[in-house]
Amino acid sequence: MSMTPVQIVSSELTAFLQTAILSLLNYVRFKMRIIDYFNILSILVNIMLILVALLIFTRKISLPLNNSRCRISFPVKLFTPTACLLIICGTFLRFYRIGLLPNGLQQDEASIGYEAYCLANFGTDRNGYPFPVYPITWGSGGGSPLLIYLNVITTKLFGSNVFALRFVPAFLGSLTLVLFYLLLRKMWNERIALVGLAVLALTPWHIVLSRWSLDSNTMPFWLCLATLLFVMAVRSQKTWQYCLAAAAYSLCLYSYGAANVVIPLHLLIICTYCLRHKLLKFSQLIASGISFLIVAIPLAIFYAVNFLGLPEIVTPYFSFQKFTSSHFGSVFVAFDSTLPAHLLANLKSLILFMTIGKNTEVLWNYVPGYWTLYEFTFPVTFLGIAVGYARLFQTKKSSDTAQPDAVMMSLLTAALIFALFIQQDINRMVMLWIPLVYCNVLGLRFLYHRSRYLFAGSMLLFMLGAVSFTHDYFGSYNDQVSYLFMPGYGDAMVYADQLADNKGSGTLVYSTYDNVASPFMLTLYYTKTDPAEFDRTVVYRDDTAEFRIATSYGHFVFGLPDDITSDQYQNDVIVVSHAQESMFDADNYDIVEFGNYAVVSAK
Repeated sequence: MSMTPVQIVSSELTAFLQTAILSLLNYVRFKMRIIDYFNILSILVNIMLILVALLIFTRKISLPLNNSRCRISFPVKLFTPTACLLIICGTFLRFYRIGLLPNGLQQDEASIGYEAYCLANFGTDRNGYPFPVYPITWGSGGGSPLLIYLNVITTKLFGSNVFALRFVPAFLGSLTLVLFYLLLRKMWNERIALVGLAVLALTPWHIVLSRWSLDSNTMPFWLCLATLLFVMAVRSQKTWQYCLAAAAYSLCLYSYGAANVVIPLHLLIICTYCLRHKLLKFSQLIASGISFLIVAIPLAIFYAVNFLGLPEIVTPYFSFQKFTSSHFGSVFVAFDSTLPAHLLANLKSLILFMTIGKNTEVLWNYVPGYWTLYEFTFPVTFLGIAVGYARLFQTKKSSDTAQPDAVMMSLLTAALIFALFIQQDINRMVMLWIPLVYCNVLGLRFLYHRSRYLFAGSMLLFMLGAVSFTHDYFGSYNDQVSYLFMPGYGDAMVYADQLADNKGSGTLVYSTYDNVASPFMLTLYYTKTDPAEFDRTVVYRDDTAEFRIATSYGHFVFGLPDDITSDQYQNDVIVVSHAQESMFDADNYDIVEFGNYAVVSAK
């Protein structure tokens, strides 16, 4: 007998709950750390604080906690100095030891850095195209045009190095604090803006994101900039400000691929809301739409080249080239008969992403025990989500109090819809986290207006979590992610390159794949290879693959032959991991160590 859809969903949810409970029990039994005990206790305390706040709200109970003697407030004259102090602290957390934490370089960082180096010094990308509107990097994309071209500027200013590569996300991450503070002050008031600034400044997700150069890591800045401009336009009702906001939203499309779905969906929702509540005139909608399209024209031409059969456009000053492969299949779930099952699985996964996290996520995106917005904050965040949607749907006419919820809740809605249809990870869902931080602030605001002590209790937990996070991140995080950022490998390849040049023509450099991801990309960045030489000599494992991997270029060969210790390689230079050093006799080989790697050459 076949099951009804309701029975299927009920069965799936039951199985999910059983698995979650068993996983939690096993976790408690075998893997508990101090931070895990703190998380569990803090979740329970936050739930208790919320229940008390709801009791006060529903029964309109007046508690002694609400009397004037118990108020937690600051003199107005201290608001601006406090904001400056929080911004300074947040900036420090994003810049301190930025070149050494994370130590090393991740392959996507190296890709962005090498692309910027090529454009800054040779005027072409790695594939020989002059100033591409959208660099195809690995072949199917993987590099934000905005981030790459901003790195061209920092490369010109500071040279091509790890600090210059990470300066852009750290700088824009610090400016995001300013934008978020101004956004909340424009939406609400100074007090709520300070709370939001403190939360974002100390949020693990944003600190981790701001300290390395992945293509998605500047998206929060552009998103906050566009949202702030839109809120200012709603407040002023001026057409030119709507046009400016539209241009900023269009600029987001160049920041990260997810914006191409989330931004149009968000604008559809919020513009419909504003038209309905007479916050936006139809003429203003047309004018701002034109502004959006003008900024998006280069990107539209690029997509026409790739998806509508338009031929490549190459000039000495700009280029529109074709992808070598589509990235669509590895990002979105399959739109076939398996779609309902994928959506249900994504819904369950999304709940974990928004609460205690998933232990299958790559460690370059989070610190274990803290997740994105701290594991223990999700009850307050979910309270804020409920408050935001409730206020939005209870509003019968336009009002100042409805506008901030509308813009942020529409952004949250668009990001959640997008998350259901993709292969989920923290990076791809980057546009989800700013609205969730906002919802956390809404939850804290709800607690504050029920009782200042409830608010203070939740904020105290947050601050204790921030202290613990700072200690662990700046203390032990490097050890946890060394296999992802491969410290020492780049220096080893630079030394091996110089050694091979000294040995003369015909000497090859063989690189290991042991504990190295995309060694050719790291080698390109660290050795500063001429892009023309690379393009002329590169041999790809599969030239049409989604991510093209080079097996060799120039005098570099990636992958060790099985007989690497035989006499035929005596004149070559070999880069190995520590685990492979034992293959080489120290009496016959010179071995120079660089972090987790070593350069080996015959004596």
